[in-house]
Amino acid sequence: MSGEGSHHTKDFDAWNAIKKRVESKVRTPVQAGEVFWCRLGLNIGVEQDGKEPDYIRPVLILKIFSREMVLIAPLTSRAKKGDWYYRLSHFGETSSIILNQIRPLDTKRLLKSIGQLSRAEVQKILKAYFELISR
Repeated sequence: MSGEGSHHTKDFDAWNAIKKRVESKVRTPVQAGEVFWCRLGLNIGVEQDGKEPDYIRPVLILKIFSREMVLIAPLTSRAKKGDWYYRLSHFGETSSIILNQIRPLDTKRLLKSIGQLSRAEVQKILKAYFELISR
């Protein structure tokens, strides 16, 4: 990721071509607590990007608003420290949920389920999120 003033330029045209295909995709059914590969895309500044070439990243489904819209938290494969990360040890790996990048997302972006967290684990993650934003 590049910060403001960086000389690295992002290829938004490549992501835009993929985004056009995503718009016509059939929606994927989901459950709260599922971890999905997701086309997060190429975003602005320090917003979490998906990884090239398809701009995908694992995300956790925190809440289902409708068949079309869910609340997600992106994951990183690195075990990061800090108030805005929640460490997760599941699926044989340690990763981090990026709490300060939780956002709503259209379900057309979701590709395939790669696991399911327990309701209790999702509740712990939401509690950590609410503690972060209530400071």
